[in-house]
Parts: sequence; C-alpha cells; structure tokens
Amino acid sequence: MKSVVVDGSYTHTLNIPDEWEFSELKNVINLVGGNQPPKSKFLYEASDNTIRLIQIRDYKSDQHKVFIQKSDAKRFVNKTDVMIGRYGPPIFQILRGLEGAYNVALMKAEPVLGSYDKDFLYYYLSNQDIYNYVNSASDRTAGQSGVNKEHLEKYPVPVVPLAEQQEIVRQLDVMLAQVEQIKARLDAIPAILKKFRQSVLADAVSGKLIDLPENSFNEYILSDIAKIIDPQPSHRTPPISLDGIPYIGIGDLNDSTGEIDFDNARKVSKDVLKEHQERYQLQKGDFIFGKIGTIGKPFVLPIDREYTLSANVILIQPRKDIIPEYLHFYLSSPLVMKEILGDTNSTSQAAFGIKKMRALNVKIPNLEIQQIVVDKVNCLIRTQTNIEKQIDSAQKRVNVLTQSILAKAFSGELTAEWREQHQDLITGINSAESLLAKIQKEREASQPVKKTRKKKEA
Repeated sequence: MKSVVVDGSYTHTLNIPDEWEFSELKNVINLVGGNQPPKSKFLYEASDNTIRLIQIRDYKSDQHKVFIQKSDAKRFVNKTDVMIGRYGPPIFQILRGLEGAYNVALMKAEPVLGSYDKDFLYYYLSNQDIYNYVNSASDRTAGQSGVNKEHLEKYPVPVVPLAEQQEIVRQLDVMLAQVEQIKARLDAIPAILKKFRQSVLADAVSGKLIDLPENSFNEYILSDIAKIIDPQPSHRTPPISLDGIPYIGIGDLNDSTGEIDFDNARKVSKDVLKEHQERYQLQKGDFIFGKIGTIGKPFVLPIDREYTLSANVILIQPRKDIIPEYLHFYLSSPLVMKEILGDTNSTSQAAFGIKKMRALNVKIPNLEIQQIVVDKVNCLIRTQTNIEKQIDSAQKRVNVLTQSILAKAFSGELTAEWREQHQDLITGINSAESLLAKIQKEREASQPVKKTRKKKEA
C-alpha cells in the first residue's frame, strides 16, 4: 500500500495499492478554461451559423439556452467530456452530457495522452476528498466561491492501469445505478406521505375517519366559534430593530422542522409588541393563518417566548367549546383550503381578507366527537412523522453510501480481487508505472527545444 499526506486547509491521507502510482494532477490532466464573446453577441435562437454556448446552469435545464456565432467560439465540448464548474455555490460541480462551446465558468478536464478513461475520470473527480480539498481553498470572485486552478493542479491523483480503470467503471456503473434506484424510491415517498396526510385531514372533517353521520355536524360561521383577529390592521410594516423582538409571519415557519425560525425572523421594536398587546393576548391553542401571498398554512403558536405577529397573518383564537387542534385540522383540510383559495382576491399576490375569514362557513361536531377525531388524526400523523424520520435517515445513509463506494473504488479496495486475477493486465507495459513513464516521456518530447546563443568571437 502506498500513502501520501495532503497538507493544507484540508489535511487528509490518500492510500492506493502498490500497483498504482501517484502524480500531481497537472501531469496527467489538463485543465482548459472556457471562453466567450461579450454578452452583446449572445443570441437566443439557433441557426446554421451558430453554436450553443454551454453554461453551468445548462446541465440542469434547457430553459435558458444561449447561442453564439461559430466564428466566435474558441473552446469546444462534447457529450463525453468531463467538465468542472468553476463557480458556485456549489463550486466544483462535475458535469457532462452537453456539446457546444463552453463559457468562462467552466473548464474541461482533459486526460493527458490517454492517462484516464473519461468515465473513470468523471467518477474520480466526483469523490469527496478532492471536493473538500478544492472547496477549502476556493477563491472569492465577484461574491462567488471559485475553484483555485493552481491549487487543484497540485493535487496527488492516482495513476491506474487502464484495464483496471475500465473494471472500476464497470463496477461503479452497476453499484451506483442501484444506489440511484434506491434514492429515487426514497425520494418518491415524501410526496406519498403528503397525499396521505391530506387524505387523513379530508376524512377527518367530512366524518369518514370515524364513520360519522351527516347530522353529527353543526353549522357555524367561523367568527361564532373563534376570535378572528387582524394583528396589524394598518398593514404598515414597522421598521427593523436589530435588538428588538421577532416579528413573525407565515414565511418564518421552517417546513423541514415544523417550527418557527425565530433567530432569522425580522426584528422590531418592543413598542410594536405593546401596541399589539392592546389588541390581543396570545393563549394556548392559538394559531395563525396566512392571508397574503401564502394563503393558509395554519400553524399553532408557542406561548413560552416573546414575539409579535406580522400583517400577513390572521390570528385565530378558538372558543372554549372548540378544541383548537380540531379547528386547526379543519382549516388545513384540502376541501376547506380549496374553498378558501377559490375565494381569494386576484391581485399581484393572493389575499384572503379578515372579513372573509370571519364569514367562512364551517361544520363542527360536538366537543366529544372533536376529541375522538383529534386523537385519531394525531395517531395517524405520528405514524407519518415516524416514517418521515426513517426516510430522512435512510436518505442520509444512501448519500453517504455513494461516497463510501467511490472511496473504496479510488483506494483500490473495490478491485483488490480483480487485480489478483488479472496480473497480466496491470504489470509490465500495462502497469501504472509504464503508463506514467510514457506520459512523462511524451510530454518532455513535446516541449520546445530552447535555442542557445553562440558567443561572439572577440
């Protein structure tokens, strides 16, 4: 086993089999920067005389295609070329699959004299160690982090016999395809769980969840069973006060944690709180409902800390004979939300005013039935939450699995048995040492010979 310690802001040790060699990246891979004419020459329709100008964003979407005249193109890329995104976030994206000319935000990784199979190179540059090495030394350019090309060129990369590179690619193709299938299945589950939650809420308020007959519901308008309060009727946004208190709106709800992001919320003077306290006092079970921009998204408020509410929410305080959770579920249900959204004002952004909320027709069963429904819904939602946690954990493990497989590949562990069985393909003229020597010899031969000046005779 051979080892090398990489020093610097990301210090780590690289290990490779004795049959492989280390070389600085610049000796075996050329990094070729992109080029582009001024933006005034950009075109947005293709013609016989144009070529697509490839940018980092194009590897995710074709929505923003740009073309230039073929005569203005200097750097070219095909679908098999391995490209590096120079700027971020995230920096050092390893990309491929497009053809055209490429711009200054990209650079091409070109194997020197057949040193790397391109598929092998694509996988290799995607490993976590080299990413951490590049990211830890990234430059700052126009507010963006960028790849330090000179730093990257010094990185010790493995030189691997070409036959073994192809075997590594074969194994990685199989393994990582399986990982992608698992990821796709896991990624599809949250949408299924969301539909499940919506189905539970729909059945809860319709009575289907516990087989309630239609006559079990009493009809009200919402203001009959809850106080509907506009926290800030003037809709005047108070000035920021950095040492003030959180000013909470629907946008401050963190969807991933289901909690309010108090730390990053806008801060306002405590005088705003005093003004608001003349209108309302928060009580256990109170919740807010988005009325401008994001409509709905009911959220139960904590009462164990100091904050005030923004003008884009409605505060709802249920009456004593209404279980707050039941009303919260009711206003979250898809059928009720469909009715509310259908009655929003058509302005530059959606709005559902306080008068419409107060006049909303609702159907609520008695207190005993409300509690039965709440208990049933909570039980089902807990099950959903537990599944979501398991899925999140599984997704994290799968993401780690990809890098674990790559680490095994580029330390030689993945092909240890293959090397034992195929010594003829990795020794002699097929060895990494021979490949590296050939590359160095041909590089030296391609260097221009420096002319020496003859001394003039006295």
